[in-house]
Amino acid sequence: MKSVKVALEKYFSDNWTETPIRFQGDKLKPDTRFIEINFIPIDRTIYSTGNGRGRKRDLIQFKVSCFDSSSTLVFGLEDKVREFLECYEESDTDYNFYVGEGVPSGRGATALDNGVFVSISLYEVRNYN
Repeated sequence: MKSVKVALEKYFSDNWTETPIRFQGDKLKPDTRFIEINFIPIDRTIYSTGNGRGRKRDLIQFKVSCFDSSSTLVFGLEDKVREFLECYEESDTDYNFYVGEGVPSGRGATALDNGVFVSISLYEVRNYN
């Protein structure tokens, strides 16, 4: 799973230009407009017993939190993240993963105490190895 986390973070670092990014564990002190990404391993299953070691599928939740100064702006930023990330796939010798659609967390745009709004989308990532 480590290689998938590294690959997704690299994809964002190399290609996302819309806002600053706060990666999991970062001490970044961003402006009011930024995104935060979190990598959350959920499950692992064996889907084939071939080659003696088995073929495994990792299920990962990729959480993207969007922050902006109004509910309208935060939803616009969330749309840009969806356009950037949905249906993204990558393949390497260490991983073969696919990112599904962004599903809203169901909380809408939540006002924080500092005048910033946050909206969260969850992406299911399937990695086959």
